[in-house]
Amino acid sequence: MSNRYNPFKPNYPIYSGLFAGRFKEMERIDDALFQTAHNNPTNLLFVGERGIGKTSLLLLTKYFANGTIVLDKKKHNFLTIQLNINSNTTIADFIIKFKKQLQRELHKMNSTQKVIDKAWGFVKRLEISGFKINDTPETSTEQLIDDFTYSFSETIEELTNGEEVSKDGIVVIIDEADTACKELGLGAFLKSLTETLVSENTNRALFVLAGLPTVTDILRESHQSSLRLFEEHLLKPLKKKDVKFVIDRAIEEVNEKEQMEIKIVDGAIEKFHEVSEGYPHFLQQIGFCVIVNLKSNQITPGIVEDSMYQQGGALDLIGKRYYMDLYYNKIKVDSYRQILSIMAKEWDQWISKTEIRKDFKGSGTELNNGIKALRDRNIILTKRGVRGVYRLQWLSFAFWIRIHKLRG
Repeated sequence: MSNRYNPFKPNYPIYSGLFAGRFKEMERIDDALFQTAHNNPTNLLFVGERGIGKTSLLLLTKYFANGTIVLDKKKHNFLTIQLNINSNTTIADFIIKFKKQLQRELHKMNSTQKVIDKAWGFVKRLEISGFKINDTPETSTEQLIDDFTYSFSETIEELTNGEEVSKDGIVVIIDEADTACKELGLGAFLKSLTETLVSENTNRALFVLAGLPTVTDILRESHQSSLRLFEEHLLKPLKKKDVKFVIDRAIEEVNEKEQMEIKIVDGAIEKFHEVSEGYPHFLQQIGFCVIVNLKSNQITPGIVEDSMYQQGGALDLIGKRYYMDLYYNKIKVDSYRQILSIMAKEWDQWISKTEIRKDFKGSGTELNNGIKALRDRNIILTKRGVRGVYRLQWLSFAFWIRIHKLRG
């Protein structure tokens, strides 16, 4: 079997090359960076389903901010701190992760320990104590937040007005913010931090968060006013022209590397858009499978469709990565899966309990228990202000359920 270069990257975030669309978001990121450099930040919150490209957009934000990527000839010069959090991340974990990332970024600039030693000595107590927080004055949660806040402020002052390094400010990027636990109190934490930066006149810090749709509830539960800190952007699937851009760019790469000419037959781009539903991760996985399955120099609609639906194809790989465990392991009762299958007929649109009951083969008690369990697991969402109306959290999940059910 001959090998062929494959330009698609379904297992990694993409910030250049095959990155497409998101022009509105890119402009907002660029302007937010500009405003932050002038002491007037607007924090950004990107919300979207699994596979929609949140992590790729955050990676693009990082490289915009540090000047690696330039948009419209405007080069930014921020120190960037990128953090991934999960359901176990505590305040102590967050602070230690931040300090380590700060050290790494300063090391890249060949900076000495001056900034770290001057403002972040208190973190040594956490590292020595094994991240434990107790009620003593030095390691209480409140004291840690205060220490972090003023250390953060001093760092901004040193980076923007100091003699050793010169930066426009700091950009803090937080992925999977929807996983923040109650103990972290992310919304309240960031609200307190940003208010202190304003009062200290060191407000050259931009916070960029991304998460699943439940992220707004996580922030609001932490502090009712925390969402006011952010300009929220809902990431939607790519348009057909963006899908075409990705496929055209990928084929150009293959033709250049292989010194051959692969052609895209009429209707193939439309089929890519149809089966991927415009989801960047779906598109990358389908494209990868198409190149693997390609036996000639022509990409036809049939090859695209086969690469999506065949055994071991793109849909199977996507399902194993995102949904198999959720559908079979985290849901132990068949009647719960039946509810999901009924709701998937409406994709991710709102559906009432009355409508679900029409197709549900089980008792009223089973239906009520199933809906409650799915809500508690954040698999389905409740329409705010309306009783008994729900939807699947992810359109891509609905897509997988429907195809999975058709294939038995």
